[in-house]
Amino acid sequence: WSSDVCSSDLRFRLETEYSEGYVDDYGSVVMPLEADRLVPEAIRQRFRGEDDQGAVAEAVPVRRLVTFTVAGEACALPVDEVERVIEYRQQMRVPPGRHKFTDAIEVGGAVVPLIDVRPQMRAEAPESVPGACLVTRLGRHGYALAIDRLERLLAVPEKAIEEIAGDRGPVVGIGRLDERPFWILSARRLVEAAAG
Repeated sequence: WSSDVCSSDLRFRLETEYSEGYVDDYGSVVMPLEADRLVPEAIRQRFRGEDDQGAVAEAVPVRRLVTFTVAGEACALPVDEVERVIEYRQQMRVPPGRHKFTDAIEVGGAVVPLIDVRPQMRAEAPESVPGACLVTRLGRHGYALAIDRLERLLAVPEKAIEEIAGDRGPVVGIGRLDERPFWILSARRLVEAAAG
């Protein structure tokens, strides 16, 4: 080994090692530990912070969804199709006209058509009152989609979503989370189906 005297320290470098150590004032040999040499790279990557992860692994593409329950089915809408979520409130009847909607509710000072999503997911008429509404906007018009229960926001990896081809019905895909499937719906298709 070789040594250099610096103030009160005796520094040395082992000929066969990359680490550099020193002898402190008490005569103890101090060797700094190098994580790169002691812990394999694969294990270090698993414990890096989120800020470090971006440099190590490619970002996994995800789709952000609002999940909810309709007629006993787990469903979701893309976050960008939901303007807001409100509690279900008493609907009002809409006078007959050129539109096809018969019910509406007040949302933020405006009256918007109310669409009960439950009959579109199941043939029989719903027996209970909806628990919430997802408010969506198509062009200049707002719509309230009545659902049974709001669940949560999810970021689902794209690889866990299977698109459904065709343009019939409100279901545009099937997602999987913890091996449990859920339907991915289209707000536009829900409104078009209700408009008949």
